[in-house]
Amino acid sequence: MGRHSSRSSPESRLKVLWNHRWEYDKGPDRLLALMRECDRRGLPLDVYIAGQQFRQRPQEFAQIEALMAKSATLDLQQFGYVEQTQQYQEMLSTCDVVISTAIHDFQGLAVLQAVAAGCAPLVPDRLCYPEWFAAGFRYPHSQDAVAEASAAAEKLEQLSVAKRSGNLPVADVSFLTWRQLAPQYRQLLEDLVKT
Repeated sequence: MGRHSSRSSPESRLKVLWNHRWEYDKGPDRLLALMRECDRRGLPLDVYIAGQQFRQRPQEFAQIEALMAKSATLDLQQFGYVEQTQQYQEMLSTCDVVISTAIHDFQGLAVLQAVAAGCAPLVPDRLCYPEWFAAGFRYPHSQDAVAEASAAAEKLEQLSVAKRSGNLPVADVSFLTWRQLAPQYRQLLEDLVKT
């Protein structure tokens, strides 16, 4: 799956981030189903839900907030947009896992940004994600949100065990950095000039 994170600690709870726009295409119904399944399983998670909100806030977010308030094992650490860039970067650098429940995504930039900061991705096996991440970082997708939530929760359980044992995997996205891409772009431009 990749190298192992230095964030692993036997005593620490898994810190899980969902950092997307609060829109229907990012799968809030699937996030709600996942949080319900994690609560049902008694997974000890610190949950960070960030992202920009608009006029039409999907009703699932109110249900997620209510679920978290009652949960014995899920602890809501962040709920809403993070205004300050530095605060957002700090959150990315302290979370262990970034989750996507998106049903529509062109590139998965929010996930890539978190992975570049050291988070392990947990993404559906659809959209752009198979291009970016190995199978071990993906959960099976399904038309049934509850079935998909069960598969994602199973992966979260595995990641929680990996963190406690000091073997939390992280994905390498360095191939997307400017340092790696600049020579390729330079060569393409030089080839265009030659023709």
